[in-house]
Amino acid sequence: MGETVVNLKVSTLKDLNWQKVEVLADMGATYTTVPGKVLQQLGVEQAEKIHIKFANGEVEERYIGNVLIELEGRIRANPVIFGEKNDALVLGLITLESCGLTVDTINRKLVPLPEIHHY
Repeated sequence: MGETVVNLKVSTLKDLNWQKVEVLADMGATYTTVPGKVLQQLGVEQAEKIHIKFANGEVEERYIGNVLIELEGRIRANPVIFGEKNDALVLGLITLESCGLTVDTINRKLVPLPEIHHY
């Protein structure tokens, strides 16, 4: 199995000024992380600070904001993390599931979820 790298587009919720970002699909990540500079250039508001636990076990604060994401032709409103200089740019589970997608790790691509669970 290898890494699944995908392109997504982000925009503010109001002005459709799309910016393309390359991210690593990571089903172990909760939120999608986009470079903070990109989000600031688009005018995305920093809604609040949250605590992020990284793969190395360290916990740090990051800002989170709300954007429109276009992924595989699907457009959804999503929360994203304002990534800092050395942060990994990842496509998190909230974005994947809200777009009805999952990761095919064998073929390294995104595929539609066979069903959406709702209990």
